[in-house]
Parts: sequence; C-alpha cells; structure tokens
Amino acid sequence: MVAEVTRVYGTQRDEARTPGARGIQQATVVLTLVGYDNADVPVAHALLRRLRADLEIKRMYVSPSVRGLGAAGSLIVALEDEARALAAHRIVLHTGDRQVAAIRTYERHGYTPIPIYEPYVGMAASLCFEKVLRPRVVATRPTSVVDDTATVGNTDTSTPVASHESASAAAADGARLPALPEVHLADRSMPHGSVGYAG
Repeated sequence: MVAEVTRVYGTQRDEARTPGARGIQQATVVLTLVGYDNADVPVAHALLRRLRADLEIKRMYVSPSVRGLGAAGSLIVALEDEARALAAHRIVLHTGDRQVAAIRTYERHGYTPIPIYEPYVGMAASLCFEKVLRPRVVATRPTSVVDDTATVGNTDTSTPVASHESASAAAADGARLPALPEVHLADRSMPHGSVGYAG
C-alpha cells in the first residue's frame, strides 16, 4: 500500500506527517477485514473506526492481482453492514485526488463528496466522502402457491433471498466465507496500540 501511494504521489502523502491522520488507535477500531485469495494469501484490507460521531473507512486496499473482481465492493458492503448494526447514521472516508479508481468505486457505492474534515484539513490532494446509511431492505420471493380455494405448500408466503449482503453480514460477524470466487473475507483482530501503514 505504501509503495503504491508513493508511486502515485511521488512521495509519502501528508497523512504520514499529520498528527492524528496516520495513526489509528486500536480503541477506535470497530472492524478490520482482510480478504484472502484461494491460496490463503492476503489480497485486500479495510477497517472501520470511530471518528467523533461518525464511522470512517480506513486503510482500504485491494491488491492489483484481484482488482476488478469485486473485492473492494465486498469490503465496502461488509463495512456498511457493520455500521448499520452499530446504528451509525453515516460513514465517511478520506482518499487522495489521484486515486481515480478508488474514487470511482466509492461513488459507485453511493459515496458523495463532502468538505475535508479533521484531521485531513490542510493536507494537499485530499478528498473526503460520505454515505448516509439507510436500513437495508431485504428482497423476498414467494415460496408457496396460493389460489382462491386453498393454500398449497408452505403457508409462509416469503423467504429471504440469498444475497451478497447477507454473506457480507456473516463476514462482519467474524465468519470466514467466500465473498467472491477468488476472494474470502475474514474479521481479523489487530494488535493493541496504533495501527500504521503496513510495509
């Protein structure tokens, strides 16, 4: 992640020099997800932390080897599911203006630009986004046939439709499951203290 950011920006970003931006205190982290490929190699990562009244996505990274396969979307959905479970009203995030693919991914998932918030105010190349969370609506499908004279089959008229969202919710609970054919998500505990850049 650090090597890629350095390559894109030519130097390590201001985040590394801005107090409160780089270090993430373990006590603020509510979920850390790691995506693994079929060979059990880590290929994706994201975490969700408390930042004042909001939850913030941090350290979102997908290896070039699995980009375009939906790993980023799987991470986002799992983070949003956790945020809803915590009754959060919105998620915020900070990214850089040269991370075009990341910006498109966030926008595709409903994130909209907002003013730069602390601790990123004054950092060059900063962009901030938010998504206001609404309760998830689960689609249902009929499981029985009903006519004018009798009910045939199960009297329960609907069952939840299996969905990617329900799989992500299980991942948010710490279960290891296939989110995609090539990438599996798992909740990973991080060591106590400050979580900085890997690498």
